[in-house]
Parts: sequence; structure tokens; C-alpha cells
Amino acid sequence: MTDKAQTVFRKHRHLLGPVFFLMGWAHPGILMAQETPASPTVEQDTSHDKKPERIEVTGSRIKRSQVETSSSVIVITHEDIERSGVSNLGELVRNSSSQTTGNFAGNQGYVRNGAQTADLFGLGAGRTLVLLDGERLPRDSSLSGTNLSTIPLAMIERVEYLTGSKSAVYGTDAVAGVMNIVTRKTLDGTVVETNLRVPQHPGGNKIGLNVSSGVLVGDKTHLIVSGGYEREQAILTKNRAISFGEGKFANSRGAAAPGTFSYRITPPGGTASLWAPSPNCTNTSDLRGPGDPDRGVFCVGNSRNASYSQLLNASERGFFATRGEYELSSDTSMHSYVSYVQNVAKANSGNYFSGTNFLTSRGQTLSSDIVNNLNLGITAPAGSRVEVTKLDNLAPDRIKYNKDQAYGGIVTLDTKLTTNWSGNASLSHFTTENHRWVNNVIDRKNYARIMHGITFNETSGAQNPTVPPQYVIIDPNRNTALFGQMTDTMNAAERNGVTGLSVNIGRDITDLPGGKLALSVGVDSRVETYIQTPDPLDSQFFQKSPRFTGTEAISGNGSRSVNSLYAELLAPVLKTVNLDAALRFDNYSDFGSATNYSLGGKWGAASFLTLRGTTGTSYRAPELNSIHQKGGGGYVSIRDEAWCANQAASGNPCIADQKHQIFNDSPGNKNLKPEVGRTYTVGMLVEPAPDLYFSADYVGLFIRDEFSVRPTQDIVDDYFAGRSTGDNIVTIDPATKSITSISTPNTNIGWTAKYLIQMVGGYKWALGPVKFDYKSDSTRTLSSKSERADKSIKQYNGIEGNPRWRWNNSLTSMLGDWSWTLSSMTIGKQEPDPENGKNYAATYYNDQVDQFTQYNTSVGWKYAESGTLLVGVNDIADKIGGYYRTGNFTGGVSGNASLYSSSLYGRSWFMNLTQRF
Repeated sequence: MTDKAQTVFRKHRHLLGPVFFLMGWAHPGILMAQETPASPTVEQDTSHDKKPERIEVTGSRIKRSQVETSSSVIVITHEDIERSGVSNLGELVRNSSSQTTGNFAGNQGYVRNGAQTADLFGLGAGRTLVLLDGERLPRDSSLSGTNLSTIPLAMIERVEYLTGSKSAVYGTDAVAGVMNIVTRKTLDGTVVETNLRVPQHPGGNKIGLNVSSGVLVGDKTHLIVSGGYEREQAILTKNRAISFGEGKFANSRGAAAPGTFSYRITPPGGTASLWAPSPNCTNTSDLRGPGDPDRGVFCVGNSRNASYSQLLNASERGFFATRGEYELSSDTSMHSYVSYVQNVAKANSGNYFSGTNFLTSRGQTLSSDIVNNLNLGITAPAGSRVEVTKLDNLAPDRIKYNKDQAYGGIVTLDTKLTTNWSGNASLSHFTTENHRWVNNVIDRKNYARIMHGITFNETSGAQNPTVPPQYVIIDPNRNTALFGQMTDTMNAAERNGVTGLSVNIGRDITDLPGGKLALSVGVDSRVETYIQTPDPLDSQFFQKSPRFTGTEAISGNGSRSVNSLYAELLAPVLKTVNLDAALRFDNYSDFGSATNYSLGGKWGAASFLTLRGTTGTSYRAPELNSIHQKGGGGYVSIRDEAWCANQAASGNPCIADQKHQIFNDSPGNKNLKPEVGRTYTVGMLVEPAPDLYFSADYVGLFIRDEFSVRPTQDIVDDYFAGRSTGDNIVTIDPATKSITSISTPNTNIGWTAKYLIQMVGGYKWALGPVKFDYKSDSTRTLSSKSERADKSIKQYNGIEGNPRWRWNNSLTSMLGDWSWTLSSMTIGKQEPDPENGKNYAATYYNDQVDQFTQYNTSVGWKYAESGTLLVGVNDIADKIGGYYRTGNFTGGVSGNASLYSSSLYGRSWFMNLTQRF
């Protein structure tokens, strides 16, 4: 930059912040056309008089005075957390542009309601390593990732993301990158924090209270003790404009008014009539789409008014944590962190009693005598059969509870061993437990007997002659006490643990032109354990499928030990050139060993420009349950032409794309190999002024020998086409030739390649007494493709669930004790999946998921030296993100909760009050 250019820049640089800000808000695509941002780097100490403190940064075991390394480190500070208005870590993570997808909503089906996971670049929770103060946290087997809901936000000082493979430093799972949660180190006095969120629409209200106190014991011991509680209401599907059709398809048979129903009559030796509404029904519809056969007219009701399903669960969370700093001598200090967290989620899955015969997938079928004796206005010819369909409004809802607990801690010792050598030793142990209860689980054997009059020979399993049902779903005087015989309560448990010991020593070896040549070597040893325990009822089978439709009969236990050696070198070969290298060897007791390396470099090409790059290998070890699981699974829906042919022969032909349920078993695979990967990054950091910075990094990630479960429908299609199903086992009903169950273990399948650009910018300036702070971060995916089991290659970039880019902007202005923040989160447009459009042409429809921007604002007031008040509004425009149509003719809409779960609250007001004593 010339002297004249520098003069012009200094004179007008206060205008750059507003210009960048307005450009980004007026049209997010302007900056995105230059590729993508990352996230803010740690602020540099610009003082020339003060000797920089040597600290340990994420992604390295070597303490250094320069925080900016050859890799991009993205930092979310405690101040950022406070201004965002979030109250748990899952909410915080989902706002990061590099978290392309993930389970942020706290809803993971009926197995782990309330759990939250991180997912860098959409590569899966299993490929993002989560650390707490640099130590590995356990991964929950049923999540294939770390449950973020068990980490208290009140104890977090900052969250750091490190992009790219770091297996050479940390071992397995650091494929997409590392998420390091840094806890508070010091606190003076007592801090009381309260937070409140009130959405404009029903549901989602949240209230929380945290109390933290710092205590100085003598001159050399500092303790922080913290505890808190948080409660959140559920959000019902019917209270948000989502998941329901339009016109006649806004109705359904399951939502028909109490006492009404639909029916069809099959005369002796004849075929079934068309469907007809009960005489007392006032709302009817044929529910027929283009090309569908005429099935008659049904009694229906508005789906929205009848729905009690949940978009987000109700939850309660409590925690206790303590942090200690102990100075044992001038050369030795000890640090400790201990915590206990409990999170309880409650979900209502709605009413399951439709009277459907699980053997035939037809409604309850009654004799003409039963129907005629009920005097419901229906006259059935003698000897005929009447099939009825309705959702029983007297039946109990299925209620699910999940209790997640996490407890454990870290003890770390730092010491100076000799004049040249320093040492570090850490002992850590963490355990996570999950207990789940499901009320009103259907007992299919008693359901068949009581609801359909079907009994079976206990020895052969053959069906006995049908007898009249004890419970008639359309009888106004039906005996609801029989529900107690048709349902049960089931529970299951899971426990995961990791105990680790790490010893590291390091020293400065010699002087180089740019500084000290530093070496770090160490050993790690850890033991991982897991056990999954199903309810005893879940192991009972009936007609080749589980008898109860409950908690998934997943069972298994296993453990392994991992021993590691690693070394790291930092070489400032010139004042403007730093090189770093790392090498790690890991040996696993259950599948062998892995060796990984990383190389990096940073070059100060000019006073305002730094170029940097890294390359390295990574791996992901199979989860313990993927190897040792004995079995279990759940029900899945498949398209099966053999089953449809059998239904047609019974007078109940399939409609377009009709599916039926089968049992999907999930055993472990002891032959599973680890995934292996390679990552490289090339980037630059531009800092033309102390308060202005911009960085851009190109990231390439390649993973091979991926382990995953093949899509069930692919296995079904291969079986009927005569192709090999590999390790997957298909079980057939000899009578109907249709599939009754499939066994699908994890196997090593194909590869994934992803290429993206991260960019970040920031600028601080002042206009008189008003100070401004602008930040921008973004991720643009250039390509994301995978090789699948059939050797075909699919490009996922830009299709639904895989946006090409995300972009965040925030502007904070400060005047005295007041601050105001305006922020936006933008997610790019997504196109329909052409494969779905081809395979599901009869029902699939998705023109596109439009670009979505959520705007938030908050005002902070430091009302005294001891207190601050923050009030704000999130989702100012009251938009639901990820909207797309789900059917060719139904007009139904839905949203991608993994990307847009924050928008499900709608416009919401929040308040955070912090009082210090």
C-alpha cells in the first residue's frame, strides 16, 4: 500500500464499517460472490511495551504468544453469548455459519428427545470433535456425537472452532474440525444471571436462573462455584404455520370430530364398496389427488385443530459446576473442573389408536351384526363385513420422557520441570447417562386380540379363527379400561464414559531468526465404555416383529482402551515465516492402530497481509455400539410391490407410493474399519489497520471408507431386482413373499469430498462518543459429493438440507453505558433433490427452499457498576425458515428444523439481567 493510499485510507476508514454493513444487509449475495467468510479471530495485543503472554490455543499443545496460527480459529466470546440472547449451547451453536446442519432443536425422534449435537460443515456429528478445556468429552452412542445439552452455558468463557483435520493433535473424530469449550477461569464476587424468553405465538416460553460465585481462599487458591436451572415450554405443530396441507388436504381422517368415522362395506363373496362418511359427519372429502383411484368420500376434520404433535419439546435443565485454580508453588499450579448436569425432556407423540390391523394395514373390520346393533344409522347386509377408520379420541396419548445426565471433571497440573522443560499432566473422567420412558406403548399381541379378535397358537404362531373384538372403536359406550391391557410403560437406559490420562512435556530448543524453535511431546491413554439396556419387554417378539412398539430394543455393551504417542514442532524460521508440524500414533484395543500427521505454515507477506496453509490426515474410529451392538432398531416404512400385490388380492389395493411398516434391526459389525480422511486449507488474513481485519480460507476435505447404514429402501429395491444386499439381511414372509424385516449393520461405504470457503471480517470505529463494532462470518460450500454403495456419485451441494452458503452479520453501537446490537443470519436458497423428484414423482414436490434471513436486535444497559440489563427481539420479521412444499397436490408445507430451528419460536422477546455482588 502506497503512502498516499495509506493517507486516504486513514482519513476515510471510519466509513468502511457502515459500507460493509449496508452492503451485507441490502443484498447478502454481494459479498458471497467473493466466496465465503469464517469467523472472528482472537483480538491481538497491539501494545509494544507489554511482553505477550504465552497461552495454549485450540489445535496445539504448544503455548505461544501469537494466537493466530496456520489454521483459522473461530471464536465466540462470552460477550457474544450474552448479546445473542441464547440460553443453552445448542442455541448458540446453530447460529454459527460453519454449522451447516445439526441437531440444534433438541428433538431427535423418540430415542433422544432433548439432545443437541454439533455438526461442522454438514459432515455429521461424528466428525466434529468436542472438547472441554482441551479434554475429550464422551460421545453418546445413540447420537454418534457429544450431547451439547449437558454443558452449562453459565460456565462458558468462550467457544472456539478450529477448521480441518486435527487428528495429529487430538486423535479420532477431528475430521471436519474441533469445537473447544473454554470454561471461566476467574470470577470476583457473586453473579446472578436471569433470562426470560416470551415468543409472540403460543409455546416456547423459557425462564432460567444461574448463580455463580468466585471465592479467594488465601492468596493462592481461587474457586468458582456455579449452579442454575432452566425451563422451556413445548411448541406444538398446530401453533406454527407448518406441516399442514391446503384446501381439502388441510383435513384428514384422523382429525374427524369425536363420534364420527368413515366406513366401507364388503358383502358376502363381493368386493368392498367405496368409503362413506358416518351419518352424523358434517365435514367430508374424497382426499383424492391427481391420478389416484376413486376411494369414495371420508369423514374428515381440520388437521391443525386436532394435532398435538410437537415441533420442540418441553424441557427442564439444572446444573452444578465448580472451577478451581491452585498455585502450589512459583513453578507449579493445579486446575480443576467438576460438573453435574441434568436435562429432562418431555414430548407428546399424540394418539396412536386408529384401530388399524397391523397384519393387514386395514381399519377395524366388524360383522354386520355388531354394526347394526349399535344403531349408528348404518345398515349392513347380513353376513357382510364393515371396515371402519377413525382416530379414537378417548385413547391416551403416547408421552415420552428423556433424562440426560452428565457428570465428571478434569484435574490438570502445570509445572516447570527444569530451566528449559515444562510439563503438563491431565486426568479426566466424564460419564453421560440417558434414561427414557415411553408411556402408553402399544402391546401388539393384546391389541390384536382385543381390538381385532385375533389370537395365535402359542406354539406354532398360527392365527386362530377370528372372534368378535372386545373393544369396538365406533361404539359410543366402549370400555376404555381395556386400554390398560393394550398398552404398557417401557424404559431403556444408556451410559457412555471416557477416562483419560495425558502427560505432555515441552521446551524451547534453540533460537531461530523468527523466535524459539519449540517442541512438545506427550502420551495419552484413555478407556471408553458404553452400555445400552433395553426394557425386558422390548426383547419380546410377536409375528416376527417386536411385540411392543416402544423404545427401540437396542442392546449391547463394550469397551476399549486407546494408547497414543504424539509430537508437535513449532518453527519460526524467519520473522515472517512460521512452520508447524504434528505427528500422532494411536493404538486401539479393538481394531488396530492409526497414524496421522499435519503440516502448516504462516507467512507474513506484508505488514497487513498474512498467508497461511495446512495439510493433514484424519480418521474416525467406529463408535463402540457400531462394533458391539447386539441388535435392536425400530419400525421403518418401505415400498414393497409384493406386499401391494397381496393387498390388492384382499380387495385393498395400494394407492400411489403407498408404504407399509417393517422391523429394521441394527446389529454391530466387528469387521468395521475406521474412516480415513485428508484435509488441506489455504488462506489469508488481511489487517490493514489495528481495528480492521478480513480473512478467507479455502478448505478441502476428503473422507474414504465411510461407515454408515444403507438406506432401507435401496436394500429393498436391490432385493427385488435380484442384486446383492451385501451385509444386509432381508427376511421374507413365505406366504406373501413380502419383506417382514431387514438387518442393517454399519458398513464401510464409499467416500465424501467437500470443498468450501470460509470468510470473516470485522471493523471497529468511532464517531465522536459513539463506538461501533461490526462482525461478519460466512461459509460457502463449493462442492459436496459422495460415492454411495452402488458406486454412483451424488452432488448434494445446494439441494434441500445442504445450502450453498450461510452468512451472519452483526453491528453493535456503544454510547456510555448503553449498547445496541442489530444482527442477521442468512441461509442460501436450496433446490429440490432431483433424485427425489424422479423416485417419488407421484407425491414429491419441492420447487425450492427460498433464501432465508432472520433479523435480531437487542439493547444493553449497564445500569450500575454491578449490573447489566439486556432486552431484545429475535426473528423481528416473524418468519419460519426452510419452508418448502411436501406434496405434488396436497399443498403441505414443512421446514428443515436442523437448519432453521431458531425460527420455530417466531418473533420472541427476551431479557437477560445480570447482577454482581
